[in-house]
Amino acid sequence: MSAWKKLSREELLVVVARQAAQLESRGGQLASQAARIETLTSKLGSALARIAELESKLGGGPGGKTSHFVKAGRPKKTESDGAKRKERTESFVRRREEPTRVIEIGADACPDCGHELSGGTLVSSHQVIDIPQASYEVIEYRRLKRWCGHCGKYAMPPSLRPARAVKNSRFSPWVMSLVAKLVTVNRMTHRGVQEYLASVHHLNVSEGAISAMLHTVAEHGRPVYEGLVAEARASPVVHADETGFRENGRNGYIWALATKLARVFHWEASRAQRVITDLLGDDFSSVLVTDFYSAYTGLECPHQWCWVHLLRAAREAREKDPDDGALRAWVEKLKAFHQRACRLRDRVAGWPQAARAEARRHVEAKLLQLAGHPVSTTGPARKAGNLIRKFAHELFTFIEHPEVPPDNNAAERTLRPVVVARKVSGGTRSPRGTDTKMILLSLFGTWGLRGENTLASSYQMLTSPAHP
Repeated sequence: MSAWKKLSREELLVVVARQAAQLESRGGQLASQAARIETLTSKLGSALARIAELESKLGGGPGGKTSHFVKAGRPKKTESDGAKRKERTESFVRRREEPTRVIEIGADACPDCGHELSGGTLVSSHQVIDIPQASYEVIEYRRLKRWCGHCGKYAMPPSLRPARAVKNSRFSPWVMSLVAKLVTVNRMTHRGVQEYLASVHHLNVSEGAISAMLHTVAEHGRPVYEGLVAEARASPVVHADETGFRENGRNGYIWALATKLARVFHWEASRAQRVITDLLGDDFSSVLVTDFYSAYTGLECPHQWCWVHLLRAAREAREKDPDDGALRAWVEKLKAFHQRACRLRDRVAGWPQAARAEARRHVEAKLLQLAGHPVSTTGPARKAGNLIRKFAHELFTFIEHPEVPPDNNAAERTLRPVVVARKVSGGTRSPRGTDTKMILLSLFGTWGLRGENTLASSYQMLTSPAHP
């Protein structure tokens, strides 16, 4: 039965009266809104008339011309107006990772009635990159001998594989590789490695244990290091340089060989020529690129002296006397000469070897003429002039051999991490520590140069069956 049928006549009359009053009130509201609309329409008409009047004064409007102080609308460009916009091969939007875990966030219950909720429609998503806070793990390998009842003897267990343990060390190959990388590549001190392992992995190790791990990695990498030395000697182009490095408070030098795919470091207490001679070997016949240090002179191999050092000597002379116009002009000519020689190298790269050698001799003669200027003979640029007159025959090897660069930047960049490490540690404390340092610098430097993952490469070397 409907609810209206339950009401009495008097109750129905009350309802009807209430609705009639509501209708009357709504009618008054409608009349008020109609009056307001009429007022707004009148104002709109006045505004449109005012706009038309202003447009007529400015000379605009339909069919009119825009006044000189009114900016005309810019027409849309067509394909004939210019080249099409270059299409991007990739966007600059932050790349979304493939999630390893998905956590759904939603209301468990209705906030109004408390009804339990499930399912849902995706509103938004936000990715957070996290690193699990993993502690170290202690793995105990128990080697068991087992009795064979058929043969009547014990079967001895196999030895541990290199992937599980390195000799009798209590640290895994991965831990050793991590420590070696932190010290060699990231240039962390032993104390810094201690703090990192304790705070991140909750592993407490002593400085002696860290040194032992470095020695172990270096010993396993010694055959690889010797292979890098042989590879550098056989390379067609070798860059060489040296820098100071102390061992137990004693002055010494790190000699570096840099090739396209290898880095070799060697420490000696001496800076004499015999060091580079022994390092390159008796049969070395490749092109050697160096600065003007006297130890590199007289070597029986093709040579390319560094143009950057030559230009630096000329620049230093100009800085000492910046008001000397003749000196400034000579330095600018020397710089322009070097740039023309580099362009010539690019032009003759495809020529026969004899033609490139002839071009090289021609440029050498021109440079000697420039070095005959009084500024470079008796003037302030004597140092640069003397270098040119003494080494002119080996300043343009890069023209005859286009694969040779005219500068020694490769060796300079190779030694830069060593110089930074020297500022951090001050050197090494023992001959064994120096030997370990040279091997690790060579290994990690070569892996990084080749674009390899240095941590993975060290682990692979330690776990290789070739290294028992």
